[in-house]
Amino acid sequence: MNMSLLNQPFKTNNPGLLGCCNPPQMLPFQQQQQQQQQNRQQNVQDELLTGQDKQKKQEVDALLSEAMNNLTFQEREEQQEFLHGVDKDIAEEKDLIDNALHDLDAHLMRIKNGSVYEIAERMNPAYVNS
Repeated sequence: MNMSLLNQPFKTNNPGLLGCCNPPQMLPFQQQQQQQQQNRQQNVQDELLTGQDKQKKQEVDALLSEAMNNLTFQEREEQQEFLHGVDKDIAEEKDLIDNALHDLDAHLMRIKNGSVYEIAERMNPAYVNS
């Protein structure tokens, strides 16, 4: 395997320039390579399936498709929203939200401490907060 500098992922522990900017997790070509590797793994898994396994997989897919097609549009939409976590009926308590916002604020203050953003904020708060 060719291990050039371009094939290596960024180090995530690098704080970036003056501690303010973290490099991206993956560059586009690295994402493409990862997707290709996942596709190859899926192909290997598909090759390992026996004829009976492939038939069972097709039967399950057909049953699921048929079941979804038998639902009304509203029922199908509700199932999709529930599956993807965007259900409209999310019950959120005020205390839970307040605690989460407090935790977020504390985290942002911790990561801001000693950063270039904090220096800029001390130099010209009106510019930073506008």
